[in-house]
Amino acid sequence: MHTLFVFLFIISISSALGICFRRRIEETIPVSILGLILMLYIFGLVCGGSLLPGVYVCLACGGISFLYVGKSIITDRDRVKENCLVPGLLVYFVLFAWLWYINRNRLFSSWDEFSHWGLVVKNMDFFDWFGNHPESTVNFRGYPPATALWQHFIGKLYGVFSEGHVYQATGWLIAALCMPIASKMKWKNTFRAIFSVSFLIAVPMIFNASYLILLYVDVILGIMLGYLLYCGFFSEKKDVFYYVNISVALCVLALTKASGVFLALVAAAVIGGYELVKAAKGRQKGDIKRVLIMLAGFLAAILIGKFSWSIYLKLTETSEAWNTSSMTFSNIFNLFLGKGEEY
Repeated sequence: MHTLFVFLFIISISSALGICFRRRIEETIPVSILGLILMLYIFGLVCGGSLLPGVYVCLACGGISFLYVGKSIITDRDRVKENCLVPGLLVYFVLFAWLWYINRNRLFSSWDEFSHWGLVVKNMDFFDWFGNHPESTVNFRGYPPATALWQHFIGKLYGVFSEGHVYQATGWLIAALCMPIASKMKWKNTFRAIFSVSFLIAVPMIFNASYLILLYVDVILGIMLGYLLYCGFFSEKKDVFYYVNISVALCVLALTKASGVFLALVAAAVIGGYELVKAAKGRQKGDIKRVLIMLAGFLAAILIGKFSWSIYLKLTETSEAWNTSSMTFSNIFNLFLGKGEEY
């Protein structure tokens, strides 16, 4: 029952966004999860590190979304059917159930899970605080908290901490980021939709065969970069949803790991360059101005994510995991010579 509640919670918020912005649920599931992460982060900062207020606000958003979807079923059934009752709903349910099954009763097993990626979620659950709580046993307290916040929140939805829930939360985030590829498929293409999303989830196994059963965020960084580029290149409507989606994803990417700031900048530059080329071909000054404003917004999202966390760490006298000021051309060159730092 708890797992069904978690699924319905995610789908309620995703459906509400789909109905509101006229977007299919395949596109809104990742935005819902990334938005929840960002909301937990913002309220954590505002409340000086305490995570419970953010959890309550997210729960309230879920309840309001559920009521909104229920109202829409009565008053605008066609829009609900068009945006919510689509193959992606079945695809995510299947993947959600599968990831729950393979990770049930899992326990932390690798060194990095004991030293940080699992340990930080345990501490968050115990203290309801960021990983830098004064009594925390986390070794690397300055690591950005994005994925840990999501894993902590899933534990709160279950009402009890379990190491298996941490793995499940990670898998559900990865599956969500792969969902947009199925956003143009109809019910007659359901098998193709399941195959397409599953194939995307399986591709990283070429480089890391065990990434789905470990808590390392390196593969998530790559998947988030791919998600951003896909949305940037293949989104047909450049509306409010598009700009919010990209901005939130860039901010969360910067808050996933210190190296995520660089990847976020790369994604923003590629998307911005692509849009500038299109605008230049159209030779309309208004389009170029729109793209430049868009780029400024994307850059602001990245910088807000990066510096808000840095400022919080300074205010709480916590050392950063990796200061990006050391990312100079000489240090980058040293990487290729085998003399660089390990991140």
